[in-house]
Amino acid sequence: MLLPVEKNRFQLTADYIRSQVDKYSETDGVFQKAFLAVVVLEGLEEEFVTVTQQARDYLNSLGARSIICTSNKSISPGPYVIIDGHLRNAWKVVDDSNGTCMVTVKPQSKASDAFQSFPLKGSDDQFSCFALESRIKSQSKSGAPLAGMRVVVKENIHLKGIKTSIGNRAFYETYAPQDKTATCVQLLIDKGVNIIGKTKMNSLACWEEPVEYIDYQAPWNPRADHYQYPGGSSFGSAAAVSTYDWLDVAIGTDTWGSVTRPAFFGTVSAEGIEPCCQAFDTAGILSRDLKIFIDSKQTNIAQAFAKQMKEFLEATYKEVSFEGEWRQSPPPEGDSTSLPDFINDAANVQEYDAYHNLDDFRKSYQDQHGRQPYVSPPNQKSWHFAKKISREQRDEGFGRLKVYKKWFEDTFLALNEANTLVIMPQESMRVRYRDDTPSFERPPPGVNCLALAAVLEAPALTIPTTCAVAEIPYTSRISGRDEMLPFAVTVMGNAGTDLALLDTALKILEAAGLPTTLKTGTRMFC
Repeated sequence: MLLPVEKNRFQLTADYIRSQVDKYSETDGVFQKAFLAVVVLEGLEEEFVTVTQQARDYLNSLGARSIICTSNKSISPGPYVIIDGHLRNAWKVVDDSNGTCMVTVKPQSKASDAFQSFPLKGSDDQFSCFALESRIKSQSKSGAPLAGMRVVVKENIHLKGIKTSIGNRAFYETYAPQDKTATCVQLLIDKGVNIIGKTKMNSLACWEEPVEYIDYQAPWNPRADHYQYPGGSSFGSAAAVSTYDWLDVAIGTDTWGSVTRPAFFGTVSAEGIEPCCQAFDTAGILSRDLKIFIDSKQTNIAQAFAKQMKEFLEATYKEVSFEGEWRQSPPPEGDSTSLPDFINDAANVQEYDAYHNLDDFRKSYQDQHGRQPYVSPPNQKSWHFAKKISREQRDEGFGRLKVYKKWFEDTFLALNEANTLVIMPQESMRVRYRDDTPSFERPPPGVNCLALAAVLEAPALTIPTTCAVAEIPYTSRISGRDEMLPFAVTVMGNAGTDLALLDTALKILEAAGLPTTLKTGTRMFC
């Protein structure tokens, strides 16, 4: 174990060692006391270091065999292994036990390096495994603001040196490894983030249920009975951050509500992200920690949370119906037309962009293999529908979405010329086993709660409320016992208020005595 020494002369005491061991044990899952077999003090020669007897006794009790001093400051503090007399980096190998990733990658030596896949299989040979670099080393090495943070990214986000599949085997076979990392990810790497893998996604970002996964297996949802649908095309990212305590953040992408909804729409480059519909595409963050579904009961949950926000902010609380407000005061373009009639078909025209963004893929695959690529049944249905949409229909539909956006902003987000928060249950939560054959309409018609922020280009934050009310009970046919489905509300603000929205939500939760972090595993809180 290499410990830093920053003074001209240094006395190694038991208290110093104990404080370092406690700090490392708490913050770094790679560090173990076994690394103290050899302690290397970095920064001073032996003649300038005094080791107290209490320090020697304490180190001996931890299994230390020797203490070495070196003036070499080029080696970062942290745990190492000695092989043939040389210090080698120590990585902790952890199973991807829920099958969340398409590929895991080795830690980079330099921020500009190409990534390499990590070839080891998990302990049971079913899944891949992650290579975790010590946070101690990462933080001391770069001093960057996000140093040591562990992040996975969605499969449609490019990493230099790694092939991209967007969940489709034919796409994976068609293109070479990427020669550049996506801009939004490179920004994170430059700030010290460790990228450790690429997470699974719906094939070609099309809404699929687990039974419709043909090319690759869907990841496993850690919540409830472990057999629930993970949800959204970014479900690999969501499953990863919900499963692994050591993972800080997962990066997904959003087009029509997949991460609901990235707060920084339009401020982060989409370069290096395989496009679906560029008008709405953006990256988004999934995390358990805020600090770094409609039935009568669920509506009451959302209303209760909204009233807590009202009391904290001393704001006006108003329940609204979007369709009702449209009937009373529609825009000139929608006069005498109901909201569903005006918007439902318009919302479907994004399929045009999603289809034609894959024109090169279809042509390249045909040229290489002499046949068309296979895509899953939901994608086949989507492509069949998209072929019938003309460019004129696409443009007319996007025009209607712009009308709806302006009407919504003028009607709801500009009330009393103050910042307005829109609070809504994200969807009506119900049991959806991963072996169920889907029979419901996908996506829901029109601009639903999943897609509202996408159309408005507005920040939205999805928040589970409390342990008592944020979970929906059901009896599982898998486990044969009562389980809990997670429930959350989404808070949406005006465009450009992303940081203010995060800060406000955090203060409200803390003032109400509600949790600001989630647990991994079966239950979010309890």
